[in-house]
Amino acid sequence: MNKVSELYIKRTYNELLHRIQHIGIALQKQRTKAMQSSEIYDLTKTDTPSIGEAEDAFKKWNCTILTAFRRKEGLSAEENFELNLKRNAELKTKMIEQNLKFRSVNGCYREANWEKPNVEICFFATNIDEEGNSLSPEEKILTFFSKIYRLAEYYEQDCFLFTFPGVNRVAFLVATNDDGRKYFRSDIKFAGPLFTHVPDIGDWTDCSDGRISFRLKGMILKGGTGNKKFKIGEGDLFDIDSYQPDGLIVIRVDTNDDDELKNACHNYKGDIPLVKRYFMKENQTEAEVHEKIIRALKVLKDKRCKRIGFHCSASIDGSYLKGAKVAYETIQQWAKRNDKKFDLIVINDIYGDYSKVLNE
Repeated sequence: MNKVSELYIKRTYNELLHRIQHIGIALQKQRTKAMQSSEIYDLTKTDTPSIGEAEDAFKKWNCTILTAFRRKEGLSAEENFELNLKRNAELKTKMIEQNLKFRSVNGCYREANWEKPNVEICFFATNIDEEGNSLSPEEKILTFFSKIYRLAEYYEQDCFLFTFPGVNRVAFLVATNDDGRKYFRSDIKFAGPLFTHVPDIGDWTDCSDGRISFRLKGMILKGGTGNKKFKIGEGDLFDIDSYQPDGLIVIRVDTNDDDELKNACHNYKGDIPLVKRYFMKENQTEAEVHEKIIRALKVLKDKRCKRIGFHCSASIDGSYLKGAKVAYETIQQWAKRNDKKFDLIVINDIYGDYSKVLNE
């Protein structure tokens, strides 16, 4: 197992801070559902918290959910479960030794055609001291983050969930091995806002009185592009009620990978037009990216679409960041020529590439 350096962890944490700050600023301009629960997270308990307790914890403290469960090839389901119970017992001991405060929860995943969900026993950990005070100075939050990172890394987890305190209650997934980084195309992935009492489809966490989940529903719109007609969007491109597009564009590499974007395109049944374009190889030239985008935009312009939801994932010289930069510049150029033809373009920043381009 290859461990990353402390500098790498600090850089990942700083990127996380930057993303949450920008999302927080954007959410100040959008309606955030007020927290109704009057429950207080009980620091004396070790069993599964209620939904109200979890909401209280998310509001007050940095929180994380992690596990030592991992499937080992060659073992039966029963053997895997017994092994993972031992791994979790070891993780629990390590967390106690490091003065981490936590309670047990079940992490679940089920697809619609499954009779039962996959269940992993997890730990809901909070960044607090013995008296329940938040360990809020910057270096102490980083210490908490680093402890969780190292534990997830040691137990070969693809990622762990991490939140920052506040009424927004949004979360990120932090990759801790190469599989996670490859899937996220970076070190972190936005997990979305908190939803409570969710159905038992997809992924969720069991509380004592219902299910909670951080999901990419809705669209969080961020500015910073220098043009009122351009927004960077964090969320679900296909949740059209949240930002009211009348046309959608998805441009991506045509692979057989079972990724979320591919599935979302396949399952889309909406009334507004969806323009799908594909790159047939892993790496593109600037000219290829430019041409795909211009042709896709022309389709929606000819359909008189004024509000466009857009996502392009393109790799140039092995870099999706370069691809995002070319895509962004292409849209800017198109917008100058067609200023009166559209009202808004929302660039859906699934992987955080466009945010990085704007901050260069």
